[in-house]
Amino acid sequence: MHKETALAAARSAVEQQQRELVAAIFPQQAVSQHSSAEKHHDMDSRGLKIYQNNLVLTAQQALAISFPTVVQLIGDDVFNYASKKLLIESPPSEGDWGLWGDKLPAVLSDIAALAEYPFVADIARLDWIRHCSMRAQDNQVDQQSLQLLATVELDELYIDYSNSVFLLRSVFPIWEFWQTHQHDRSDGKEQLMAQALKKLQQSDFEQQLLVYRPHYRAEIRELCSSEWLWFEQTMRGVSIGKTLDCIEDSDFDFPQWLGQALQQNLIRSLKT
Repeated sequence: MHKETALAAARSAVEQQQRELVAAIFPQQAVSQHSSAEKHHDMDSRGLKIYQNNLVLTAQQALAISFPTVVQLIGDDVFNYASKKLLIESPPSEGDWGLWGDKLPAVLSDIAALAEYPFVADIARLDWIRHCSMRAQDNQVDQQSLQLLATVELDELYIDYSNSVFLLRSVFPIWEFWQTHQHDRSDGKEQLMAQALKKLQQSDFEQQLLVYRPHYRAEIRELCSSEWLWFEQTMRGVSIGKTLDCIEDSDFDFPQWLGQALQQNLIRSLKT
């Protein structure tokens, strides 16, 4: 417990230092309670300007890697503005820039120029979790744990998913929008956009997506309602048996799903 407390204190100190540094670099734009940090940094105006420009450029480059679809959607000018806004409001708390950016969707939601494009924030969320899936630790399936299926009641059996598996729900057809902006897709864009526009006309439309990494590249696929419920429940820690009880009236086939899940590298192990 003392070790965890010390770690939390150290992390808090690092975050405070980051906020104070950003407050010193952007004294007129930083949050008021951090403005006093300026006196802690002895920088002449020229050096401060150089450091400010370098920091902003680094932030923009880092976010462009994590949010490639968003850059294409909104253009460099708006994206760079959002990057600087995020840097000021929520500076990185760790040295790895790849871990920073989870709050960009919220920043995009507050930008007036994007008010007519509310789906951009959800596409940013999709970009982000795909980025996290790509960075997740490689998965190794515990084959021995699969033998529990023959010895343990399903009500007492749980699924431990790979760290590269994520769920995302949206009221917009973000999968189609995302697909049309991929560099490696040169055909079918008109068809995808037609599908997206058709779905947008549905008053009760909702899209449910799975992000996973079967090999070296993160993939995205749309889920039906029964499979979404399956993932949502089992990822929350509900047992296999109790989750099956919730969707017993559907056409969900657990043995078939399990085989597919193993092929797609979704599962790390089964556990009691």
